[in-house]
Amino acid sequence: MRKNRILGTMAAAAFLLVSNANAQDSTKQDEVKKELEELREKISDMEKESSIIRFGVSVGYRAIISGMLDIDEDAIRDGAISPTDSTLILEDKDRGSIVISAVVMGFPFMMFKKDAGRLSPWYSNIGVIVNVDLAEFSKGKTDYAFNKGVEGGLGLAYSLHKNFAIGITYETIVSRRLRNKFLAMEGKQIQQNGKVITDLNPVDQNFFIDDAINAVSFKAVFSY
Repeated sequence: MRKNRILGTMAAAAFLLVSNANAQDSTKQDEVKKELEELREKISDMEKESSIIRFGVSVGYRAIISGMLDIDEDAIRDGAISPTDSTLILEDKDRGSIVISAVVMGFPFMMFKKDAGRLSPWYSNIGVIVNVDLAEFSKGKTDYAFNKGVEGGLGLAYSLHKNFAIGITYETIVSRRLRNKFLAMEGKQIQQNGKVITDLNPVDQNFFIDDAINAVSFKAVFSY
C-alpha cells in the first residue's frame, strides 16, 4: 500500500515536470515565433523606406592614373607642332577633369545587431556604384557623351542620406594619342608627301589612334 502511494506520487511529480517543461517549450516557441515575425515586419518596413537600388546623377573629379611610375607613359602624351620651327612637341595630357555621370547604386548588404535582447536589422551604408560619363570638363576642353564612346566605371559608394552619397570608382576611358612611330620623333619635323606638317589633327587616323587609359574618380551622388 505504502509502495503504491510512493509510485503514485512519483508519477504525479513526473507528470507535473513534463507538463511544466512542455509549457516552457511552448512559451519559448511562441516567443521565438513572435520575434521572427517582428523581424520580418522590420525588414519589410526597411525595404519600403530604404532604397536598395538608387538612380542618380553625380558630379566628381576624375584623375588619370595611367603613366604614373613610368607605366603606360605613351598613353598620356599629347602631341603638337611648334609654330616656330614646325618640330614635334610632346607634353603630358591634363590629368584632372570634372565629370558629370549617370549613376546606379546598390545597397544590398543587410546587417543585424542586438537591441534590448532582440535582433534588429539594418542596411549597411556601404554599397556598389556603376557610372556612365555624360560630360567632361577640363582645361580648355569640354566633351559630351554623344561626341565619343561610352566611358564609365565601377566602385564603392557610401550613403550619407537617402538622396545623397559619396563614391569612388575605377574607370577606363578612351583617349586619342599619337602613334608610336611619331612619339619617337620628338623635336623633329614630320613630313607627309614630301611636305613638312604644320598642324596635327587628332581625327587623322594616319597620326592618331584610340588608347584606353585608367583613372580614379571621386563623386558626389544625388539620387532619387
